[in-house]
Amino acid sequence: MTEQPMLLEANGLGQVYGRSASIIQKALRIEPRRVAAVRGVDFRLRPGETLALVGESGCGKSTVARCVSGLEVPTDGMVRYAGESMEAIARLALPARRDVQMVFQDPYSSLNGRWTVGRSIAEPIRVLGIETKTARLNEMVADLLTQVGLSPEDADKYPHEFSGGQRQRIAIARALSTKPKVIICDEPTSALDVSVQAQILNMMKDLQDEHGLAYLFITHDLGVVDHMADRVAVMYLGRIVELGTRDAIFTKPRHPYTKMLMEAVPSLDIDAADTPPPLGELPDPANPPSGCAFRTRCPHAQPRCAETVPELERLDGTRVACLRADELAL
Repeated sequence: MTEQPMLLEANGLGQVYGRSASIIQKALRIEPRRVAAVRGVDFRLRPGETLALVGESGCGKSTVARCVSGLEVPTDGMVRYAGESMEAIARLALPARRDVQMVFQDPYSSLNGRWTVGRSIAEPIRVLGIETKTARLNEMVADLLTQVGLSPEDADKYPHEFSGGQRQRIAIARALSTKPKVIICDEPTSALDVSVQAQILNMMKDLQDEHGLAYLFITHDLGVVDHMADRVAVMYLGRIVELGTRDAIFTKPRHPYTKMLMEAVPSLDIDAADTPPPLGELPDPANPPSGCAFRTRCPHAQPRCAETVPELERLDGTRVACLRADELAL
């Protein structure tokens, strides 16, 4: 059986903020606060696949999304779409730019409140030169609104006239307007009610089946991950600490942090949680712990964990960045 080619690849992806001092900082001789938001991230995405990137707030998930989409240029590493640098695709407005689109967390702020819904959806089609004739643009907008469960007549309305769930449908229609192959979803349902979340997620799965879309799904909601993902990458303080199939991650997590995330999910079974998750807040990303960044919260940490940064290594079909992964598996 021939393995599917990689559609999207991140290799050694890194992003550091605050690398240069501001004028005021230079005048006062203040050292700028440097934050390595993402460090050495690698992943692959195949056509039609959903890869979920999960972790606590502040772990670097959204930074990865912006780098992968071409909205930010990473300070280290590279993102490739179909073998081409994503930075070059975005900077030079190459034809492949239409193939990678993004759905943001807040559908209201991501839509221009002064534009009609129809104009917001039509703009990517027009700007990227897919279609410029008004009549044909209107037909395409009407079709896209229908695909996401809205009415063609909604094209003449403004974002404030819709509910949060409807606005997210509009944002998804806009992302679909260029007929992309990859959609990056940055917490697309976190601002919505639970019942509306289910509707949006089911619609996204239907659209994926219909169009063969690949999703990079950024979320902290493990319920969403279980419903949407084929594979899961778990991030902690800018690094991926575990990567595997959804079933492997949910049934037999190997990294202590992944186990902590699973144990933090509310359960109706009073006997489900044998041990509570470790206490403590996420360390300062500008001054992360030496060695394994999770060691300050890990119940299995040893002195050697402070000395060595663990690499992702294969273990029972998953990849785990933990110096004690073999021992803990036993």
